[in-house]
Amino acid sequence: MKQRIMAGLLACMMALGCGSLTAHAEDEGVFGLCTDYYGAYYRRPADGDGASWEIVKLYAADYSTLTDDQIAEVTYLEIPASVNDQPVTGIGKGVFWELTALTDVVLPDSITYIAPSAFYGCTSLGSIALPAGVTEIGSHAFRGCTSLTGIDLPDGVTHIEDYVFYDCRYLSAASIPEGAESIGAWAFGDCVSMTEITLPDSVTSIGRSAFSCCSSLTDVSLGSGVTTIGDYAFLGCSAMRRVTVPASVTEIGEQALGYTFAGALIPDFVICGEAGSAAEDYANANGIPFEEAGAEPAIPSYGIIGDINGDGTANASDAAMILIYSAAVGAGYEGTLPEYFAK
Repeated sequence: MKQRIMAGLLACMMALGCGSLTAHAEDEGVFGLCTDYYGAYYRRPADGDGASWEIVKLYAADYSTLTDDQIAEVTYLEIPASVNDQPVTGIGKGVFWELTALTDVVLPDSITYIAPSAFYGCTSLGSIALPAGVTEIGSHAFRGCTSLTGIDLPDGVTHIEDYVFYDCRYLSAASIPEGAESIGAWAFGDCVSMTEITLPDSVTSIGRSAFSCCSSLTDVSLGSGVTTIGDYAFLGCSAMRRVTVPASVTEIGEQALGYTFAGALIPDFVICGEAGSAAEDYANANGIPFEEAGAEPAIPSYGIIGDINGDGTANASDAAMILIYSAAVGAGYEGTLPEYFAK
């Protein structure tokens, strides 16, 4: 039975030639039915020119909404490039909401936009290739896609919307295109596997909590066009130890840099920037060490000889740290002692 269901769904998604309803320009939409099991409903985009379609819902053969059992069977979708010889240009709002078994989606090159919450909660979706013509990806579009490991955003996407990749906990890499202008609130929040992010010079604003709780994030490169870093933008990025803030930044929000999610300062966190800049003002106001851009990093000083942990005395705790560091060096670690304990 499962094989028949999947074969029917695949056939319907790939082409609407078998038993599909005829649609005319004045029709609101077309229900394409290729088997006795599933169909897909298409309608004209509200702001379109009447010559294209967007997919808005999957249906059972009797036009009823899919049951939970039927949803659990949907693992593969291939969206057709056209309906009745007119292009399919969009993925509608919430159309694939919580298809939790969905692992693979093939989008045609005709797609130009993905509406809000389109793939919300597709927890098994491991990857998706976005067509080069996509210019708009709505808020929450991939929220909760907890198996998604990487994403390449097309060059035409200029705004990374709110919550678009929120809670994509296995998302380790994201390519932000040249030309992107803003990163929305919580856009990459709770992406706990992300280790690095590079923002091009075109990005001017980083929204509230945009990268909040990205606890594995270590390398952040802010483009020279950034002017605003919103409240809590990097809150809870506890693996970060250093960030260079460009001189273009004029506003840094509350606990935007250098704070754990609990609101404490991240140990050994350093802000680097130009003297007299917003970066220095923020560092001074929050008690965070500041280094002027281009200056040699400060050499750690331990005061009393043997006082490794800086508590004012040389004792057994310091000896234990030296032994631990020595064992790490013996196992191949090549960094300095302070670098080891700053990890």
